Amino acid sequence: MEIMIDIPEQIYETIQADMFISREQLAVLQMQILKGVELPARHGRLIDADVLVDGIEDDYDFCEVVNATPTIIEADKESENA
Repeated sequence: MEIMIDIPEQIYETIQADMFISREQLAVLQMQILKGVELPARHGRLIDADVLVDGIEDDYDFCEVVNATPTIIEADKESENA
């Protein structure tokens, strides 16, 4: 199973530094795993479809197909406003 999770940067850095994490941090990790997004089995490349559509705006039919494709992972809130 493949999942995408969002973890606090501090916990990630602690793990990367090969240090032990606290019980509280472990609880946060557990909650984030439970909230994780399961990626479909045998999924293809995960790309930024908005960038693709912006690059070929003149092909309306293609843009409609891309926009109608189911979203696996929602856009990052920060990048939506960029």
